Amino acid sequence: MLMFRKGGATKLLTWAAMFALWVVLLAAWAIQLGLRPAESHEEQPKAASFFSKLDPPIGYRVNLPDKDVFGSPIRKEDSEVVDVLLITAGTCNSCAKNKIHPEELAAENFSQVILVFRSSEREVREHFGKGRRDLRYVADPDGAITRGLNAYFTPRFYALDRSHTLRKLQSAPMEKLFEDRALFQLSKGDNKNAK
Repeated sequence: MLMFRKGGATKLLTWAAMFALWVVLLAAWAIQLGLRPAESHEEQPKAASFFSKLDPPIGYRVNLPDKDVFGSPIRKEDSEVVDVLLITAGTCNSCAKNKIHPEELAAENFSQVILVFRSSEREVREHFGKGRRDLRYVADPDGAITRGLNAYFTPRFYALDRSHTLRKLQSAPMEKLFEDRALFQLSKGDNKNAK
């Protein structure tokens, strides 16, 4: 009977050691991928301050393609509104999570609204194929545009002039980019309630 207990204890210790080894391996893998435990509230402003130092200067020319993924021209010179709204929106898979809903954008307040996604052209076309055609959808799979704009949070909003030169950028996730006009229109449900 003593042998049975000793064998059971050995098995238990072996399983505990294997579990501990897996925990260590998973933690090492997460660190290798750059995943860290949630930052404390004191560390968040330090991180934002660090990343905001990498923001492009006002006057930075954003290198955008001539046409979006649907073949619509990016430049639109016929508008009297001078501001172009550019939104870095993450990947198509994260659109809902980041709460970018193109149907709610107030495009009439801008000469053009450009959405930049860190996804392939095919993914953007599939995701927004039946979406609004007054918006421009840009695929940035290698991240050249988003890195140039230092889009360290998404969605991030930028005001450009019609030559795609940076005039203003959102410095924090909840900051308003414009005080004088809305970025989003009321949803249809809100309009019913407002009547």
